Amino acid sequence: MEEFNTLGQQILQIAQSNLEPPALLSRIVARIGEVFGVDRCWVVAAPERGIKTLSGFWPVEPSILLTPEFKTQWSAVADCAGLEPLAVEDLASEAGKTALGELVGLLSVRAWLSYPLGEKRSPRGWIALLCNDVRSWSAAEREELERLSVAVSLICDRADFQQQVSTYKRYQTPIGRLSQVLYTASEVEPDLESALAETALALQVDRGLLMTLKYADPLQKNRRRTKVPKAKVTEIASWSRQAEPAEVTSVDTTFALADCFLYARAWQNAPEPMVIDDLDLYPDPEALALPPLLARDRMKAWLLVPLVGRSGNDAAATLAVGFLLFQARYPRVWQPEEVDLARWVGEQLSTAMLQNQAQRQVQALVEERTAQLRWSLELQAKLSEKMRLQIDELKRVNQIKDEFLATVQDELKHPLAKMKMAIEMLKIAPDTQRRQIYLEILESECAKETKLIVDILTLQQLRSHQFSSDRQQLDLREIIEAVAHAFEQRWADKGLILEIDDGLAASADNPSKVAPTLFADANSINRILLELLSNAGRFSLPQTRVILAVRSQLSESGRQILLTVTNTGVGILPHEQEIIFDPFTQIRREGSEQGTGLGLALVRELVKHLNGAISVSSTLVDAKTSAYLTSFTLTLPQSQPAAPFWDAQG
Repeated sequence: MEEFNTLGQQILQIAQSNLEPPALLSRIVARIGEVFGVDRCWVVAAPERGIKTLSGFWPVEPSILLTPEFKTQWSAVADCAGLEPLAVEDLASEAGKTALGELVGLLSVRAWLSYPLGEKRSPRGWIALLCNDVRSWSAAEREELERLSVAVSLICDRADFQQQVSTYKRYQTPIGRLSQVLYTASEVEPDLESALAETALALQVDRGLLMTLKYADPLQKNRRRTKVPKAKVTEIASWSRQAEPAEVTSVDTTFALADCFLYARAWQNAPEPMVIDDLDLYPDPEALALPPLLARDRMKAWLLVPLVGRSGNDAAATLAVGFLLFQARYPRVWQPEEVDLARWVGEQLSTAMLQNQAQRQVQALVEERTAQLRWSLELQAKLSEKMRLQIDELKRVNQIKDEFLATVQDELKHPLAKMKMAIEMLKIAPDTQRRQIYLEILESECAKETKLIVDILTLQQLRSHQFSSDRQQLDLREIIEAVAHAFEQRWADKGLILEIDDGLAASADNPSKVAPTLFADANSINRILLELLSNAGRFSLPQTRVILAVRSQLSESGRQILLTVTNTGVGILPHEQEIIFDPFTQIRREGSEQGTGLGLALVRELVKHLNGAISVSSTLVDAKTSAYLTSFTLTLPQSQPAAPFWDAQG
């Protein structure tokens, strides 16, 4: 054929145009199909580095290419065409022998001629000619298609590179916007809207929605996600490629989670995104029943990403807190890199939303307390000198509060910084051993962060008299033995020895015997002993003894149990003994370990809760080594306080 002689030159001219890769391939396959006189011409080139598949179809195929039947058959067709040259005069005769026979029923195709693209050892795609009637392929046509496959393969390589550059540029903007939301945002909603818009533009969709999820039960713990809970879905940000009319924007932006089949299914499958190429072809008809907010415009393609909050590293312990939805007006095939970008954006947005929610709550609390304090100051300024002294005291309390908040913030930042560093190092860790090291760092810092928060909450509950306990008759010896066993192992490296001085047992010097029982809360007693022994071990000199003494005494209010923890090491000066039980107060000495400064504050509040008392003494015993003998003495009522007469009478 004479046109074969100039076809290659025509294709090269088309390739030199400034068309986008999809339009470029469409022009090329159209010209090839016209010259060969066929009914269809297909070019499919697989990517080399994760960018979406390059393809060109002539003429533009109908929606049958998106049907489940065609998608199921497509991979088999690609395997046949992408391995070796293939020429079939009549596909009907090949039915049952190759996957191409299925095209007879799907597309009414009878004849097929294809050639792989790229190297023979590793082809990366194929070019195919299709006819609706039986056709005998000539040797000239086969040779020309083989020759064209080389040129088309080079063009696809160039288009692949252009796609990579274009995709990289498109995705940089939303990533930058999300970084601003996470680290520099002070106004949450405007920044979320901007990030949503940038992501929607990068994905080239028609609409984007950001929605929150509010559960009827604030303590939602349904980890199995087999039953959809009672919850409300509310739009908090939206973006549309076209301006929406007033009657559309007035649609109710809230609906029940159970009222939307797709959202309920996405909630059950969280954190995995829900990908829908064509809503009309969704296998479950319930998917078409949509709330008014989602039913408008009848968007065909959906990419629905649950926003989840995680608990540790357990994927099953995720709970959806919202949804990120991207929609296209017409059917489209969502590419893996698009789904990955949406998933990444969802993770960052959920983190930003949860973080800013916590910040708003803390800010509201601080503003409330500040307003109350300002009102008090204005009122006290009008009173007498005695009231002015009280105002000064309030100022001091306010300063303590500010220092407390600053200390809490500082204590929270250090583990978070280490966790962030470990996460960054995990991304570049070359081997499993190093990743394990960084995972252990993450686990350790997460545990420290959790303990600090729990300690702060417990301290607050104790001070506000909201702490609940289960008081019962306890065997004091069992508790002491369990605690002693734990610290013997913990102190082995430092060479410390824990000595139990049981003064309740009968002996030659003390023939009387007191029952080793105590009416108290087991968790509180355990926590008190753990904190006192941890504190003693932290400030003890190596190769010394820590003594836990148990005594009993009779007072006016009844029999009492005395627990004394004594160690030899860093001392506590008299002025420090007055503040040692204040929150975040630490004794800083060279060579000693540092804690959070909450341990002794918790001990004092727990002792008060148990109707007891605690005291401290510290005496210099060796001037050469500056060694002090430090003792913490805990006094607790042994038995339950007697009930008042009116309680006893019922």
